[in-house]
Amino acid sequence: MSNIIKFTFVLPTRLKGGRKFDDYLRLKKILIPSLRKNLLHKEEIELLIITPEEDLYHFDPVDLGLLDFKYRVFTDKDVVGKQQFIIGWFKQQLIKLAIAGEVKSSHYLTLDSDLILCNPISYKDFFQEDKPIIQKEKYQYHLNWWINTAQLMGYDQNFNPHENCPGVTPAVLSKELVIGLVNHLRNHFKTHDWMGALTIQIKNFSKIPWTEYCLYWLYLMNEHDISRYYHTHPQKVLLGESIWTESDYHTMKGEIVNKFFTYDHHMFSIVQSNLNELDFNDLVTEISTQINDELNN
Repeated sequence: MSNIIKFTFVLPTRLKGGRKFDDYLRLKKILIPSLRKNLLHKEEIELLIITPEEDLYHFDPVDLGLLDFKYRVFTDKDVVGKQQFIIGWFKQQLIKLAIAGEVKSSHYLTLDSDLILCNPISYKDFFQEDKPIIQKEKYQYHLNWWINTAQLMGYDQNFNPHENCPGVTPAVLSKELVIGLVNHLRNHFKTHDWMGALTIQIKNFSKIPWTEYCLYWLYLMNEHDISRYYHTHPQKVLLGESIWTESDYHTMKGEIVNKFFTYDHHMFSIVQSNLNELDFNDLVTEISTQINDELNN
């Protein structure tokens, strides 16, 4: 295998079993098989897995099917230090920024355990005209996140709810820009402990004070020229049709293959991990022929 890392996947996850549809099962049955089948040039991509320290015992690369990949495993303590004790979702957000120092490539893709790679891709597909591509959504989807993050960063910015903005996971981040953001946050909060400064803003879930992507994109929009760093009109999109709600699941059940895998303009789809009515075994059975190589041989 080549020693040159051209691109990096970053995956914060849990590996401890016991929950109804835990991350470990999603990795083992869906995400990693879909990567194994559809990811081209694996030797030039590194997968960074970050898990809670207490879950590391459950990491089994053979069982997870990781032997075809270059990978490194970190604990949350390795990446965010004392901030490992904050609430899970916010911890994952910090991890996606703090891991930049371990990334060997110029850019990295953030992943979650509920993603599925739907079509064959190379790391080159994440770029167009040598610039990474942006996944778009409307500001209105997460308007309060943008407003609160802008206020926290001291940016006087108005957001048109109906205009497009960069989306969330999966997202291609620039290592250079994330490091620039970290330095900007240290200057803004007047402390070297930028993660602590963000963590102290978390009071409760009734008001989300910031998100990692709003921090990143607002920094880029206000301190740089986004068109210099990103291709804002990509021919492909990172995320295609997905299952976000119980209603989506019931509507698409039996048609997921047609919805997810028959179009080549997108890379990933999501089956949201918190759907109580989701029959995980039925889902795996329905999509198995599309994500497992051995079933197609």
